[in-house]
Amino acid sequence: MRICRVDYYQVKLPFKKAVQTSYGKLTAKYADILVLVNEDGQIGIGELTALPHPDYVEEYLLGERQILQHYLLPWLLAKEWVTLDAFCLEMTKIRGHLMAKAAIEMALFDLAAKLAEKSVAAYLPNAQPSLAVGISLGIEPDLAKLMDQVDQAIAQGYQRIKLKIKPGYDYQALAQIRQAYPEVCLMADANSAYQSQAASLKALDELSLAMIEQPLAVDDFVAHAKLQAQLKTPICLDENVRSLADLQTIVALGSAQVINLKLPRVGGLLAAKKMLNFCQQHDLKVWMGGMYETGVGRAFHLHFAAQTCFDFPTDLASFDHYFVEDIVTKPMQLHAGKISVPTGLGIGVVLDKQKVNKYCYAKQSFKSKK
Repeated sequence: MRICRVDYYQVKLPFKKAVQTSYGKLTAKYADILVLVNEDGQIGIGELTALPHPDYVEEYLLGERQILQHYLLPWLLAKEWVTLDAFCLEMTKIRGHLMAKAAIEMALFDLAAKLAEKSVAAYLPNAQPSLAVGISLGIEPDLAKLMDQVDQAIAQGYQRIKLKIKPGYDYQALAQIRQAYPEVCLMADANSAYQSQAASLKALDELSLAMIEQPLAVDDFVAHAKLQAQLKTPICLDENVRSLADLQTIVALGSAQVINLKLPRVGGLLAAKKMLNFCQQHDLKVWMGGMYETGVGRAFHLHFAAQTCFDFPTDLASFDHYFVEDIVTKPMQLHAGKISVPTGLGIGVVLDKQKVNKYCYAKQSFKSKK
């Protein structure tokens, strides 16, 4: 596999409504789109989906962009690579920066599958043609407006509701949703907003939540283990989960009963497959989250999330929950509570050149010297 050129687009997709979490407000999705071109003109598409600031995890868009442009892309363009796995092994020379690695791995998988005349689904066992999805709702102080959003989501067929919470915004909002919808799969996502407020979190036990996601500090496995011992509600870890070693720590300490698996955060599909196998072997429930991806990253995630081993509906909502327009020709939409996995070769999407140009604010091309 020889890559001769990489076209690199920096895009900004405005959100229809600002996303409010415990660590800040997002008004647009910034993403970098990688288009790898081989010597025969065939392309592979990937997405760097890191967030703009290092407040979710320490990796953020500008930093991961530098790793890609100064290290990973020059390595990729320097020579012919026998296999995708060979280049992925080369990337291990860089410590961390899993989101940059995941972006380039995505594009390589797309290209490799196209060259083999396969879908990415061919690399994954027990993949379904469509999958149930849930929706993530941000912090909305006006509970009447929140319930309007919940009502709309339920009417559209979403099969799980996730609500962002923080100290002072938790029990009342969740209780109102639970009262209106006693049977819905309901969970809370704290994004590490709590310190040691075990009492306020324990009050959530009576709401029959599917899980409380990442209540305490990132990397604090011990505190989460102590909290889980006090709660009936399962704790789900998100930001804490970067590697197989993290899963081993979670199991050893009892830090959580569920994990949220995100391909960018763990370094891509190959790492995620190993982690998913570990979860199955150790009775650790797992579901798949998202990072407000464009249609490129969303397609790759849908292929992975379509495996039958996941325990809860994925967090990959219809594109029009977040955006007015997407940058692929056939944006993924909700139908009867499910989203279809893109068909066709590779990840199954085609860039809409007009939309890419509309939302692109910077473009570069990197070429092989040979």
